[in-house]
Amino acid sequence: MQSPRCEKAKVMLLIFSDCFPSTVSELIQDTEAAHGMVFRSLMVMGGLCGLMTDFSQLSPSPAREITTTTAYLVGALHVLRRLMMAAAVGFCFAPASGRDHGVERIRDVKKGAEVDSKRLGIKIKALEGEKRAELGRTAIVGSIHVLLALAMLSTLPALEGIALVFDIYAIFPRLRLAIAGGHYCALAWACLSAVRILHVVAINIGLLLFSFHFCLGFFTARGGHSYKGFWAEFATCVNFANLMLLASVSAWFKDFEEFSTRDPYIQYAALSVAFLHAFSALVYCSKNLLLCLRNVEYSEKQLAKIFDKYKRDEFIFQTLMDAQLAFINHVQNSVEGDGGWGEKISTLATQLIIGFKVVMGFKR
Repeated sequence: MQSPRCEKAKVMLLIFSDCFPSTVSELIQDTEAAHGMVFRSLMVMGGLCGLMTDFSQLSPSPAREITTTTAYLVGALHVLRRLMMAAAVGFCFAPASGRDHGVERIRDVKKGAEVDSKRLGIKIKALEGEKRAELGRTAIVGSIHVLLALAMLSTLPALEGIALVFDIYAIFPRLRLAIAGGHYCALAWACLSAVRILHVVAINIGLLLFSFHFCLGFFTARGGHSYKGFWAEFATCVNFANLMLLASVSAWFKDFEEFSTRDPYIQYAALSVAFLHAFSALVYCSKNLLLCLRNVEYSEKQLAKIFDKYKRDEFIFQTLMDAQLAFINHVQNSVEGDGGWGEKISTLATQLIIGFKVVMGFKR
């Protein structure tokens, strides 16, 4: 029996409010847990790859004369883009909470009683002993954590936007002629550039909304900011990853004439991959940009759809787990049984086919 839509919406609101941490940093801060360990390994790997990337190679050759001073400034811009990737590595080693500090504990300070400060002569929140020292450590570590996060999620996208605007200005004469001449790779580069600009805008709006809820959580009596800040930051992180991938994909089409001389199958494959990624990134970015503009306010219908999706995903996951355990069980019985090796291999192949059908059926 299906639950009413209003009940599903209430359940999802409770899950959003109570089951998610206040920030993405607090979600992945435990590097001994599975999700925290995977996050750190992928972040470090991505940051190191970014540090080895020559960002100037992602830009097309200028189609107009560029002064020496401008060329030096653009070169410095590309170097800064690479250096900002170091913040992604440092971010992994400055967790929001640890053994002797924790950002979530700062939010509890507002619940303390008021006392007179002998040093300032004004009312302050009562906090003595080890808790006062812990607050000081958290303030220092938290400041470093925030600076690294801003370098990664704010400064780098801003530099990407500046570099992209310059690329459009420098290549515009050749771009216009190439589009008029029917070079679809030039059109692909222009479309990817538009999607990249949208991502830069969405990242900044998401960060502004997150910052509002993040700061509000330290001063309101509710005891922490809501899921609205978390989802705004989460969407910003995904948009940042998509922005970096879009920059790499758009570099495939930066040389219009050279691209048109490649094998047609390679051209079609590159255009197909670029379209699929750009479309996926555009849909996600647009949907979450509108959500941030609405202050992450979900309608009852949207909450019910999210509830159904989560329930369906859980059913699929558990069914796949059952299929995997069934496969292990059948293989073990076959290998340890009395049948010949031909029969064992036949049984193993049958189980593999069944597992493949199960996975493909869920994908459809």
